[in-house]
Amino acid sequence: MNKQLSILLVGTIGSANYLDRVSGLAQVVTTIIPGEGDTTTQKKFPVTSFTTAEQCSGKTHELYDLIPDSSKKSLLYFEENGPINIIEKKTAGNIYQSRLRLICWLNPNRISNASNKDNIGVAVMNDIIKRLTAQSYFHDTINRLFASVVVKVETIPEKNPNLFSKYDYSEKETQFLMHPFDYFGLDLSVQYMVPYACINNFSPTAPTTVC
Repeated sequence: MNKQLSILLVGTIGSANYLDRVSGLAQVVTTIIPGEGDTTTQKKFPVTSFTTAEQCSGKTHELYDLIPDSSKKSLLYFEENGPINIIEKKTAGNIYQSRLRLICWLNPNRISNASNKDNIGVAVMNDIIKRLTAQSYFHDTINRLFASVVVKVETIPEKNPNLFSKYDYSEKETQFLMHPFDYFGLDLSVQYMVPYACINNFSPTAPTTVC
């Protein structure tokens, strides 16, 4: 469910002039890179949630990856940050809680021409928080699967390269985690209901959405 939930959150954030490559729940892809002689190296990197295996293995995988580089204005994607909990079972449906981490990487030089760009990261972070939490609750108009969605920012994790530690970035790529580039994470708690009305008429051969 977290994949569908992340797509909903992307829609909730909406468009902004500082956003460039935006994804829902990132997928982690492992590739084998040939080295000298018979040696090989494994490389793990994130790709957009809709990327197929064929696209990852092709020469154009950079069109789908979520690796920082100077050609991009920004990257925004989500990661799972714990199990999904069932909070309550109601007559109308189950209430769940998901924990997701939002990762945002920024290239201030492509976002603004202002001489002082050091505040761009703070401004973007607070704008995203405002967009995600502007409503006390909202309903899913994208997947038509969730109801009474409540987003809370629980913590802002420490800013350091460990935010990207699950990926194998090269020295060339890690330079984009240093000044003048910027990044941040947001640890989100998302509570939502999946109404039975959305799933009772489901058929493996002919799915029907009734919400």
